[in-house]
Amino acid sequence: MAEARYETRTRTIEETKVVLTLTEDEADHLRALITSNAPDELSSVLLALAEPDSAVQTNTVVHAGRAYDLATMYKDADGDVWKLRRHPDDSTIIQAQTVPVIADCWGAYTLSYIADRFGPLVRVIV
Repeated sequence: MAEARYETRTRTIEETKVVLTLTEDEADHLRALITSNAPDELSSVLLALAEPDSAVQTNTVVHAGRAYDLATMYKDADGDVWKLRRHPDDSTIIQAQTVPVIADCWGAYTLSYIADRFGPLVRVIV
């Protein structure tokens, strides 16, 4: 008789994203180049050039060459978990707060502070 068993395991995955900033002309040239020589592996790049996802762009920030998704939590080298958000008065400042929240400390830490002192930060997969 057949038997099945379900198991659950938790995995932490470190993910690296590359953010490419192009002028409109550069994007047009790259789009034309990919369209004329596109292997299947580049179809997602072509799609991103054709229809940039503004939600992803506004929820992603780059610090020291690494992209951070503001909708995701990150674990530091000490095992502490952090969530990120834009400062309500200055969207160029990315604030960080520990999870679970012990006290409202949004103003105490920034992404650059925790990444530089407690990094590397690893994305938490929930």
